[in-house]
This record gives sequence, C-alpha cells and structure tokens, in this order.
Amino acid sequence: MYQRQENGTYITSRTDIIMDYDSRDSVDWCGNLIWLIFGGFLISLQWLFFGLLFTITIIGIPCGLVCFKMASLTLFPFGKDIVHRSPFTMEEDGNCLLFCGNLLWLPFGIIFALEHLLFGVIFFVTILCIPLSVQHFKLARVALWPFGYSLSAIHEERVSIITATTA
Repeated sequence: MYQRQENGTYITSRTDIIMDYDSRDSVDWCGNLIWLIFGGFLISLQWLFFGLLFTITIIGIPCGLVCFKMASLTLFPFGKDIVHRSPFTMEEDGNCLLFCGNLLWLPFGIIFALEHLLFGVIFFVTILCIPLSVQHFKLARVALWPFGYSLSAIHEERVSIITATTA
C-alpha cells in the first residue's frame, strides 16, 4: 500500500508479514504427561463415556460429538488454544443452531463446569499444580458453553513494517 503526502516528498509503504508457528514444545509435553498422571486420563474417559451415552439417541448425537471433542481436549490440554466463535454475531451461518445447542447443553454444562472448577481450586491450593488448575479453568469455560469453539496449536504472528522514502 502506497501513500503520497500532499507535498509529494514522502512515499510510505507498509509490508505485512504473517508467521505461523507451532506453539507446542517440550514444556507442553511435560505438562501433558503430568496432567495424565494427576487424573487427566480419568477425566478424558469420563467425557468419552458421556459421549457414548449421548450418541445412543439420535437427538443427543451433537452433544455426543462435543463430548468426544472434549475428551480429546482433556487428554492433552497443554499447548492447545481455544478459539470461541460468538453465537450472537452473524459472522457465519448456523450461529442460531450454536446458540440453541449451547442452551440445551447448559444443564449438563453446569455440572461439568463445576467439576472442572472444583479440580481447578484443589490444584490451585497445592501451589505446585497451578498450571494444572489453569487448564481446569480453561476446560470449565468450554464445558459450560461448548458449541462453537475450535482447538488450535498453531499461533499466528503478524508483523507490519512501515518504511518511508523520499521521492
């Protein structure tokens, strides 16, 4: 993008550089290993069990799919970012369905969110497990309102370089 000032002496250009990088490193893998030892595997099995229960009925299949997604998230939560899509904006089609799905999920979501909040508080008190409690708080937010989020381990960094030259 070029801009010329009124006197015509300066020309500025802007260059946008987008870098994608994988955020998972050895610290995340160690965190996931500690997570599995301190009960992450059992919580993942719980989500898998409820996913199977929901998918028995035809009406519960969307909730079952959410439970399967949560099971994969609770198995290895470190290094994953949660990206929420607001159901109140008209960014994409299906936002009304996301809102209705979250509304129907809310009674179950409150129970699952309280479970993660309880574990988060217990791990926070132990001080050494504060990173585990942060993951539980992240999972509680998703468990309460699960429809309309996606997981990502790829971060995007945008850098803008603005240069000015004389004409």
